[in-house]
Amino acid sequence: MSESERLDPKKGRELLEGLWKEICSNENIKEIRFIKNDELIIKIRSILNGKTKSYKYALLTQVLAKALDTSINALALQKQAKVETGKPFDARSFCRKAVVPFEKDFMGGILGSSEDPYVSKPLRNAMVSLDLLDHIKNKKGWKDLYEILSVVQNKNDREFTENVLKQILLELCRSYLELRKDSNALFVRGKTVTVNDLLGVISDFLSEPSEGARLQVIVYALIKTLNKRVHAFKEIRTSKSTVSDEFAGKYSDIECFDEDGNLELGIAVTEYLDSRKLREELDKAHRKNVKRLIVVTWNLPEFKKSKFVPLLDKYEQKGLRVTIEDVSHMVSFITTFFNNEIRADFIEEVGSSLKELGYIDHFKRWVEILRKRKLVEG
Repeated sequence: MSESERLDPKKGRELLEGLWKEICSNENIKEIRFIKNDELIIKIRSILNGKTKSYKYALLTQVLAKALDTSINALALQKQAKVETGKPFDARSFCRKAVVPFEKDFMGGILGSSEDPYVSKPLRNAMVSLDLLDHIKNKKGWKDLYEILSVVQNKNDREFTENVLKQILLELCRSYLELRKDSNALFVRGKTVTVNDLLGVISDFLSEPSEGARLQVIVYALIKTLNKRVHAFKEIRTSKSTVSDEFAGKYSDIECFDEDGNLELGIAVTEYLDSRKLREELDKAHRKNVKRLIVVTWNLPEFKKSKFVPLLDKYEQKGLRVTIEDVSHMVSFITTFFNNEIRADFIEEVGSSLKELGYIDHFKRWVEILRKRKLVEG
């Protein structure tokens, strides 16, 4: 039997779907377990609850592949990997065809909603190996991944491998059910949501590092909520903060288009703004012929904002109209004109946008903050 027959993505999806439905429908889902090794379960949970999304995909993909074909090496990431036992395989292709569509159809994006997870730097290596540890950013996660896959590979037992796969799906199903619970909790109707409430929630949310993701979503949700009332733009687009504008084919982080598909407004979002960063954003907007640009940042004092005026004047003479705004001031100004219902819409729009972009961990944190401030029910 050829590798393509054994690692048929369709069979992989069928196996995942069957196990997923069986596990998620189990009434004792909080108590059941499929492997006895407590240390292995701890490592599995550490990866699935961690921040490195590529490791989550790799854990599920590598174990799934091994469950389908015990002759492969679970540590191999590429066909050219030099393995001592078993066969190497193209994990990237298998993941893209089996795991990615399954996540989209059944798992609500809890792995991270990536279209091509193995393009991530750690997974571009030939195999999962501790020899690479010095070049890996998340060393603990990589070690955990290596140790789990090593146990699976060394045992080389189909039943054991399938039980590890079931344990992974069990942990994911628990997270998925919590996600559904959080999604149902995002209803603040009937509660009073003041501007100060919003500013407090946003401050709590943005005080934790997110590589710009949380700030971008706050601004994106704010513009979408406002646009539903004023209908200034036909379409508002954005993509993940980790995807470069050039790769995504964007002019700026958030783009607003008119009825004819023309770019009306570009919004650049950055957690920290200095003259160098501002010049980069202005140069990029000018090169791409953006006429109107808002640069939104976080915790920008007025005295610092005033220092940018000469630079802004220079670009305005080139035909680029620019506004610099601190997100707190922006939210405060806009939402002052919102009634309670629209402020509730904004809160829900943030949650929806976080899920839309695959920021599941940030979504969970958003709900936690809302619960803490008693702005959600459920």
